[in-house]
Amino acid sequence: TPIWLNQAVWQADKIITINSVEPHYFAGFTGGRKSFIPGVAGLQTITANHKLALHPQAKTLALKNNPVHEDMTEITTMIPREIFSIQTVINNEHKLHSIHYGDVFASFESAVNEAKKIFCVPIKNPVDIVIALIQPPYDINFYQSQKAIENAKLALKENGIMIVISKCREGIGDDEFIKVLTATNDLQLILNKLKEDFKLGYQKTAKLIETLKYFEIWTVMPIAENIIKSVYMKPFIDPNYATEKALTLKGKNAQILIMSDASLTVPLLE
Repeated sequence: TPIWLNQAVWQADKIITINSVEPHYFAGFTGGRKSFIPGVAGLQTITANHKLALHPQAKTLALKNNPVHEDMTEITTMIPREIFSIQTVINNEHKLHSIHYGDVFASFESAVNEAKKIFCVPIKNPVDIVIALIQPPYDINFYQSQKAIENAKLALKENGIMIVISKCREGIGDDEFIKVLTATNDLQLILNKLKEDFKLGYQKTAKLIETLKYFEIWTVMPIAENIIKSVYMKPFIDPNYATEKALTLKGKNAQILIMSDASLTVPLLE
């Protein structure tokens, strides 16, 4: 990874990093080393790092053997300045749960352990249907709503149905990942092309393709039907009707899991 950082990093005598630590769909967790990459890194550096998100081990909660995390960590070890780290964990009421400070790596590790207690919810078995509600600020657009999809799939049986509900207040957002998906009907071909000619944002496309291989995604969003269908999802207007249809397909005894804040809740199989 070529390393380009904002010159302020080199001009400062000392550095204070302040982060909120929570699960992240390809870095494992936010916080800590992310102050530097992507925080104050150049586009070339961020792009090279995010291409590593195509690796199967780059996923929610994963730090060990996660190439994205390891790359970020290596870059952070190269910062030739004294760093004082402040890592916070915020609860579901957006209030401070805990604060961890000192060494950039030790404080991050400590915060990760606390974040698991806040964001991870144990479940006994995968379910047939997951209803994923997306709360602010992640309901701002279709692009950001995908974080909930990455969490919701962890609770689903193979071929299960995920119903994603988001206001998408500002529409689609960055639509580059949609354009890539509509290029051909061969999802594996798209995935291969993403690896050959990676651009920033394609990591979302890759993760979405991996999800679509194993699960159905139904949406309740104010996004045009043709756009939703073009990315292999099924659009609905009413969440109740979508749930009824899902139960028709999966049977009246199907298990349903409702995630009331799906962007920040990680189902953890016991």
